[in-house]
Amino acid sequence: MRFAFFTLLISLLILAGPCIAQQDVDASAPQNAGATAQLRGKVEISGQVVDASSGQPLKKAWINARSSERGARNAITTVTDAEGRFDLKNLEPGRYQLVAQRNGYVRQSYGEKAQGEAGTPITVAAGQKFTDIVFRLVQGGVISGRIVDEDGEPLVRANVLALEFRYMAGKRKLIPVGSASSDDRGEYRIFGIRPGQVYVRASFTGNGGFFDSGEEVKSGAQAQSSYAPMFYPNVRNASQAASISLHGGDELHADFTLLPERAYSITGRVTGGMPGASGRGTWLTLSPRGQTNMGFPNFGFQNNSFTDSDNKFTFRHVLPGSYYLMAQQNEEGKTASGKIAIDVGEGNVQGVVVALAPRTEISGHIAFDSGVAGKVSGIRVSLVLDEGQNFMGGISAQVKDDGTFRIEAAPEEYYRLSVYGTGSDTYVRSALAGREDVLEKGLTGGSSPSLEIVIAQGGQVSGTVKKADGNADAGVSVVLVPEHRLAGLSDEDRTAVTDQNGNYKVAGIRPGRYRVYAFEQMEPGAYQDEEWLKRYEADGKSVEISGTGQETLDLKPILAIAEQY
Repeated sequence: MRFAFFTLLISLLILAGPCIAQQDVDASAPQNAGATAQLRGKVEISGQVVDASSGQPLKKAWINARSSERGARNAITTVTDAEGRFDLKNLEPGRYQLVAQRNGYVRQSYGEKAQGEAGTPITVAAGQKFTDIVFRLVQGGVISGRIVDEDGEPLVRANVLALEFRYMAGKRKLIPVGSASSDDRGEYRIFGIRPGQVYVRASFTGNGGFFDSGEEVKSGAQAQSSYAPMFYPNVRNASQAASISLHGGDELHADFTLLPERAYSITGRVTGGMPGASGRGTWLTLSPRGQTNMGFPNFGFQNNSFTDSDNKFTFRHVLPGSYYLMAQQNEEGKTASGKIAIDVGEGNVQGVVVALAPRTEISGHIAFDSGVAGKVSGIRVSLVLDEGQNFMGGISAQVKDDGTFRIEAAPEEYYRLSVYGTGSDTYVRSALAGREDVLEKGLTGGSSPSLEIVIAQGGQVSGTVKKADGNADAGVSVVLVPEHRLAGLSDEDRTAVTDQNGNYKVAGIRPGRYRVYAFEQMEPGAYQDEEWLKRYEADGKSVEISGTGQETLDLKPILAIAEQY
């Protein structure tokens, strides 16, 4: 059940955004004469989808057009005909990001210069038609193989992940891009993988993924064994794993032999919790600690426990390693939680105590600065756990019509603030917890009785990116990096991509001094890595934003260096 949930999550990450069916209007029909008048000023985008290798048109490809304005949610979708053609009609004037996808092919943004990069937005004015858009879709790759145990027998329902290195919170981490489960022959098949360097990881938790060996130990109990997760080609550590170079349409193989290893037990009890709560049935889980190169360390890992009537718990079949043990108690809509670090060596771990502390309710209020037109409905306030502490997951709350919100925060966790849905031209001007500046210091769960957030209109930078020959450069990533970073704000960077005319606009900028870069090619999220960004310090331009000022800044593209990607 848990693996099925993660499989669905991966599918959602890889595949589509929201789809809204398109309804075409026949302007030539007499009964639509009134509608024709209403459609004046609308725009149209049309084109074709073909196979990148053969050039053959692709029927039944989905085309999604979404406004590229920050925070916009409106989208329209259509499907290609037998000639691979599509026509998006009756769009409002503005900037749109186009995405094409079809079964058996890799999802593609229009104008992307490399797989996975941001595409080129299209700017269309009132009454304009933008035609001859062409998508050349690449067939997805396939990785298949067989998973067996130490005796060569198939392991059924083994979990297999295809992973790629991508930037996450400024660090390159292995992120799942596909998954599968082995069948009764131990065989698996992961399809639809985008071309690139792919890593494969296999784990076995079917039937518990562990067993008692029958060997007697000093306590009189049987020794425990468990199958350790393995990376291709049969290595335990991700740093030793070999990547598979996958091209469009390839079907490559990666076989695994999983071996049992000696495992041990962790026993202990929970204390504390919510006043008056029984403590029985507290849920506990183990999460690997120190896997800094794994973006999702819990994938394929199942080792959970519940406390008994005496608030005691036992984890069995735990492989040697470093873990975080996390506990959560839920009763009558209230929550208490706790976590500790545990190291498992060559022996059982006993007498562990996990202290539970009730989650603290943080009340808050959000308001717009004077002179700023905005609605609090639809705004969402999130508290994001600091990178490296993301164990219980981030928390968020919908703002009510009166501007108030309430969030339950885990005690002693350090959070950064993020606010969504305030409008593309606004920013978080201030966030105070009493006299504490949350934007500068962040927020510790349980430390704040109230959080006051003010939204203000920001500044703007716009301009054109031109190549050395003077021609406009489309699909260039423009990044604004503040010289003074706020430790308590998780979304302060501003980015944009140049449209078909090489133009860009970044709005909602906090007053201050910024370094502006225009990357011809950039791995998504790379600019958040300070070490990576230092290489291009001399190529950036400085700009000062004051209040709601609007600055014009033309840029030259920073050329890509292939080995950096």
